[in-house]
Amino acid sequence: MKIKILQYIFIVLLAGAAVFPSTSYAQISDNDLLIEKLVDKGYLSEIEATILKDKTKRYVAEHMVEGRLISLPQWVQRIELKGDIRLRTQYEKRKGIDDSRQRGRLRARIGLISRINKHITGGIGITTGSGDSRSGNVTFTDSFDKADIRLDYGFLEYKPFPWVKVVGGKWKADDYIWKPTTLLWDSDINPEGGALHLEKNIGRKVTVFGNAGGLAIDELSASTEDPMLIYGQGGVGVEINDFDAKVAGTFYEFRHLKGKRLDDTACSNSGLTLFGTNCTGSLSHNFRVSGGSVELGYRKMIHEEFKRIAIFGDWFRNDDAPDKINKAWSVGLKFGNQKVKYLGDWQFTGQYSHLEQDAFPDIFPNSNRYEGQTGIKGYDGKLTIGLAPNVTANLSYYHAKKINSDSSLEFPERIYQGDIQVKF
Repeated sequence: MKIKILQYIFIVLLAGAAVFPSTSYAQISDNDLLIEKLVDKGYLSEIEATILKDKTKRYVAEHMVEGRLISLPQWVQRIELKGDIRLRTQYEKRKGIDDSRQRGRLRARIGLISRINKHITGGIGITTGSGDSRSGNVTFTDSFDKADIRLDYGFLEYKPFPWVKVVGGKWKADDYIWKPTTLLWDSDINPEGGALHLEKNIGRKVTVFGNAGGLAIDELSASTEDPMLIYGQGGVGVEINDFDAKVAGTFYEFRHLKGKRLDDTACSNSGLTLFGTNCTGSLSHNFRVSGGSVELGYRKMIHEEFKRIAIFGDWFRNDDAPDKINKAWSVGLKFGNQKVKYLGDWQFTGQYSHLEQDAFPDIFPNSNRYEGQTGIKGYDGKLTIGLAPNVTANLSYYHAKKINSDSSLEFPERIYQGDIQVKF
């Protein structure tokens, strides 16, 4: 009889912890008080009380880890919180400008990703920044002004089959456009619109993939056609022993850009003129860009510290612009650990880029390379070192100059960056 009473008490305590999961540990403390009163009344012995307390704690802990607390919706239990904080010091100097610039900068991001059910995932993220699509940095200036917070992404992703997913809203581009270099796209840009990703394994060594999307660039008056981008990409990845390779062809068709001046332009495409910080004029050409990308890797090096070495590159051409100002290409090398997460991990990446004036709209390229302008060539390198789990130091160098037959008009620029970044 006493055993049945003990079992009944245990069930009641577990039900209480499950009904109030948001305060489950406070509930455990209340349960302990109840158990002690039962001991005082003589219903339980000290040994039985200890066993019951232990069982209650273990039950709640296990169910919290496994996401099986009955009162919370499953999609709430599956929420993932992630983010990062980056502190940066930056020095830059451009020939032809009298003074150099030294800046302290901060970027902070946080996001929530939740798998609503087995087919739908949603995400919301915020970041510091000023509204520039290519940067979340806040510069230390203006007498300790409060920093702006912006929506970084907000999306819904639908996955009807394991090899298909569709996204809509403002989303992270990496899963929907493969870009081995930073030649055309700044890594901070999160596109707006809809996109499709297909990926299917063929056997154990070959993967085929495809990407397509329609992106809204701007919304203008009712009488004016809105600038937009339609793109498609198809490729294949192969892994054979220690070798891996990935190749893709991509086209970008920009619509209704000619005769317009886009927001966040670097004012370097044909038809645009920069006077100080004021950009005037309108785009002289449309952009119908196509090309290819490749990355070749090897994962077993002659030295154990080299976990992987890879060469990568891009080549693109804008068929709507004249020769000599319509091509873009880049080649790079990286080696070290594939991911830098722990103490002692490291990776180096170096890249040379050649981006002619009308090869791509100048609202997209890497903002660290001559403020994101086109008509630029140069090289850059980045060394990432793991200081602790999810803590890295980054040292970066950019050297870029204008593409010009007259060397006196190249105006080379050098940028040095040192970062400490923490991810959580």
